[in-house]
Amino acid sequence: MSIIVNALTYTHPDRELLFDNLTVAVSSGHKAALVGNNGAGKSTLLKLIAGRLQPVAGTISLADTPWYIPQHTGQFDELTVAGLLGADQKRMALQAILTGDMAEHHFATLNDDWDIDERLEAALTHWHLAHLSPDQPVRSLSGGEKTRVLLAGVLIHAPSVLLMDEPSNHLDTESRHLLYAMIQQFKGTLLVISHDRLRQDHIAQADHRAVIACIG
Repeated sequence: MSIIVNALTYTHPDRELLFDNLTVAVSSGHKAALVGNNGAGKSTLLKLIAGRLQPVAGTISLADTPWYIPQHTGQFDELTVAGLLGADQKRMALQAILTGDMAEHHFATLNDDWDIDERLEAALTHWHLAHLSPDQPVRSLSGGEKTRVLLAGVLIHAPSVLLMDEPSNHLDTESRHLLYAMIQQFKGTLLVISHDRLRQDHIAQADHRAVIACIG
């Protein structure tokens, strides 16, 4: 299993019990959709799996560090595009090395990722964001651009676990087609929240309010 949620209990800050002894598992390499009524806790569950929230009880195990694309992106406004992509430290280390600073910690940070700038450029171009600079503040981006930057991160990091919350929100038709193609081609484990019409091969009950739907 790539994602295992075992006996999870979570209480909302308003003290509403949202999940009680919830168990969910997604097999390695499978694609799954988390569906349910508004307010059922889909986004909260994804945040818990991503490690953005901590459960009251229970355990969450992931096969690898996930790449998480949240529905709301305002919390990233203080970052740069490179920072949002998790590449700012590597870029700074590379620049330091290229200017003659041979400190060992720069090489450790870069981790042989010498083509990080080229990969950033290629990923942004794929998502029609070639006009963005890696040093551009995220606050200057539209909602759709922020989402596409995060989607570009999938190309850069090639995660084995991908979590996405309503990724098609704010995307135009062309970008949605790129998203659908990415989902189809993704080889890792995917858990997504979406109201889009995604092909559903199997639906399994997760709890009384939300379900896991596997998509091919």
